[in-house]
Amino acid sequence: MFKQLETFCAVYETRNFSHAAEQLFISQPTVSTQIKQLEADLQTTLLTRNGRQEIVPTASGQLLYQQAQKLLTTWAATKTAVQSPRHLVKVPCRIGASHTTGRLILPTLLANLSAVSDRFDFQVTLANSAEILTAMSQHKLDFGLVEKPLVTDHLNRLAFGHDELVHAGDFNSPLWLLREPNSGVRHYTNA
Repeated sequence: MFKQLETFCAVYETRNFSHAAEQLFISQPTVSTQIKQLEADLQTTLLTRNGRQEIVPTASGQLLYQQAQKLLTTWAATKTAVQSPRHLVKVPCRIGASHTTGRLILPTLLANLSAVSDRFDFQVTLANSAEILTAMSQHKLDFGLVEKPLVTDHLNRLAFGHDELVHAGDFNSPLWLLREPNSGVRHYTNA
């Protein structure tokens, strides 16, 4: 398809099948065949021939020329990128962590993941446990690190550590500082 588009652009620019063939180092019958194939694929006339030499693009031909320029530019950039050994596409890896887990676990985890940072584009989101679980359920995150128990069957959970909450202070005091309602720490505080 790209060869046909290149041939079409050459004919469009030179307004001549023979000149396009010379420019592309192919035969004039090959140019004619490629244009006919392109017109058949698109089910439209792209060029009208007025006499032996004069080529006039149709409205469809003008539109195709504009779009073909963009496609060919994108294709050339894509070929260069794929063929370049230095250009590796990084795989996105979206990690969500609750605030507590993010503070305690993420620094060490990200330090360990730095060994593969040339292959992955790590994106980190901090939120409360409920928001992380919601984002995981909606496939907006690849991994979630939370303290709160799972309330859905659609996610797999793997325990990777154990922590203990300790009460410090007067049980009878009316003033307590607590985490927000949807946090994992608040869940266990209320339990």
